[in-house]
Amino acid sequence: MTAITGFAGRVAVVTGGGSGIGLAMAKAFVAEGAQLVIADMEQDVLDQAASDIGATGLWGDVASAQSAAVLTTAVVEWFGEVDILCNNAGVAPKVWLARGIFQ
Repeated sequence: MTAITGFAGRVAVVTGGGSGIGLAMAKAFVAEGAQLVIADMEQDVLDQAASDIGATGLWGDVASAQSAAVLTTAVVEWFGEVDILCNNAGVAPKVWLARGIFQ
């Protein structure tokens, strides 16, 4: 495995990139010169984040194999390869939220 020494010109994909930690990573990649695709399930949040940081936004639900395949195919068609994948997306089950485990 080869270590990545810089992000300029690299293609990065961040799932769950519309908010929270995903958005923070996305901003850092853009600041370092990466070509960035962010994926998120919340279309309005995704559109705003992509516009704000100059990324390509693509709706996706990585819990769905079909949706993940569409995301992968689109990114490869647009950019030819993916150098960095941050599979950050995740949603806490409603039962955990109801029990106060996550707030």
